[in-house]
Amino acid sequence: MSTNRRRFLEFLIPAGLALAVRPAWPQSAIPMQQAPSRSGGQRNPNDVDPEPPPIDTKKILKANQQKIEDDVQKLYTLAGELREQVKNTDSATVLSLALVQKAEEIEKLAHQIRTLAKG
Repeated sequence: MSTNRRRFLEFLIPAGLALAVRPAWPQSAIPMQQAPSRSGGQRNPNDVDPEPPPIDTKKILKANQQKIEDDVQKLYTLAGELREQVKNTDSATVLSLALVQKAEEIEKLAHQIRTLAKG
């Protein structure tokens, strides 16, 4: 065994033993912060609020519907712009970077619409 390997092992073995044998830190040595409870006493982490606030699904669905309508209008505008770009460029000889970016933007918007429509 070469001297470098021997020195490395001479260092590694005591360091490994020191890590394996070190005493565990007592739990009281590490202060934990607890959120104040509403009653002023200590809060049990297993306690759950008895009544979570009600979720108004009608408002959420209505907001989603409005967002879908806005996104569809934007999608229609982007598709028209893409159509004009395709008419103005000869895609057989030149691939326009702007055309590719516009198509990717349309694809992302269509995916957002699909996700909102699924609910």
